[in-house]
Amino acid sequence: MLIRNIPKVVLLFSFPILALLPSTLVTSIAQNDEIVVPKATRPADIDGMWSTRTEWTDASETVIMQNNLTAYLRAKYDETFVYILIDFISDQGLERSSDLAIVCFDTKNNGGNAPMSDDYCFYRITRAGDDLDGIIQGNGMEWIILQEAETWDPYDEKFDAAVAYSQMNDPYDSTNKHVIYEFRIPIESYYLAEMMKFYIYANDAYNDEFVQWPTNAGGKQFRSIVKDVLPAPNKWGSLHLKFYTPEGMRDERPKSPIVVTTDKTVYYTGETVKIEGSLPAVENGHEVNIIVKDANGSTFTKLMVKPTDNKFEASFRISSYDKLLPTGKWTINIGYSIWAAKVDINVLADEKRPLYSVTLSKAELVTAALKDIRVGHEVMIVSEVTNKEERDQHITYIVQVKNDLSNTVFLSWLTRDLYANEAIKFSVTWLPELEGEYTLETFAWDDIKSPTPLSPSQSVELTVNSG
Repeated sequence: MLIRNIPKVVLLFSFPILALLPSTLVTSIAQNDEIVVPKATRPADIDGMWSTRTEWTDASETVIMQNNLTAYLRAKYDETFVYILIDFISDQGLERSSDLAIVCFDTKNNGGNAPMSDDYCFYRITRAGDDLDGIIQGNGMEWIILQEAETWDPYDEKFDAAVAYSQMNDPYDSTNKHVIYEFRIPIESYYLAEMMKFYIYANDAYNDEFVQWPTNAGGKQFRSIVKDVLPAPNKWGSLHLKFYTPEGMRDERPKSPIVVTTDKTVYYTGETVKIEGSLPAVENGHEVNIIVKDANGSTFTKLMVKPTDNKFEASFRISSYDKLLPTGKWTINIGYSIWAAKVDINVLADEKRPLYSVTLSKAELVTAALKDIRVGHEVMIVSEVTNKEERDQHITYIVQVKNDLSNTVFLSWLTRDLYANEAIKFSVTWLPELEGEYTLETFAWDDIKSPTPLSPSQSVELTVNSG
């Protein structure tokens, strides 16, 4: 546990604001330039809105009023993340070019006239029509951008942020749509401590105004460069992360009700992974987010599926032709509403696949009421393929016809998945155009892009007669 030995801090309450919010609200109000942050009873769903009316009622609350604008700042934390909400109720137009929110931490709580390497700021910006996440860090003289990219990774254990234009479930203004930002910052990755200097900034591009906390910190109006708006860390306020559990509420995060399984635990590259799961009661049209991480921790694929009757299904195929694909333990992360779950699979390389895992019969030739093959008469080429494995396999059936000069005159293929021990017949039609001697070859491959044979090829010599 990273956070410990927290000093006692007096919590101050603002009763007029409490009267406007649900009765379950537990509030720690900032006094002057200090915010006391309670430990969360549940994680926040980083989607840029109040996912439920009580999503942020276990967080601190700070009212920011500046430049005739009002915003509500909320903060909470658990063992892994600090969560920040900026509910900008005065910003009633999400501008797709220059709306911006920033959250900053002085992790060593040492201030200074210039940002140091222990100072981090995290932002969400709308730039050229895209929503982008960014991270900047001090270097002793100025701020430098570590990254700015379009992100969608709400269930990865990294920094994540979101902005939305919504009034849904909002206890401050449930009538007018307005801009809301949510942030999730990992504690260990950025060395967040129990006592830090803290600063937030939110720009209303439509009104060309901004709010900040503390309100007298000296931030600048945003024009084009994010770091130019930031005041020096010695102008920031204070943030205290405090063990604090409201009476009658659990201290530990509830166990996720999501149950997820895969059809197998071991897969070879080239196979399809099938995912099934069950969910708590479906609410507010939430979709199931699926993020697949390979053995190096990189994102392999992302899926979003709609649940049906509290259940969901999804699948993805592991590439067989990518020789650089890392093998080993892969992780499938599932996210739904505020809940998350994961399941691990083991991925083995193609070369570890059993050699010749299917059988391919010699091709049968079927012609229309003729015993021999003639020019201009269709020939049906039929082969039976049997999956010998106790697992599903992706099969590509290939037919190639060459003339007596070894030139290919016909090439065709079919693909499909075969269940464990399943046998099916593939058929392809060929129309000979010239008489002569030909060689018919059939193949069972993993994929048309991957020359990985699953069975020995079969060859048939044939003669095409004149029509």
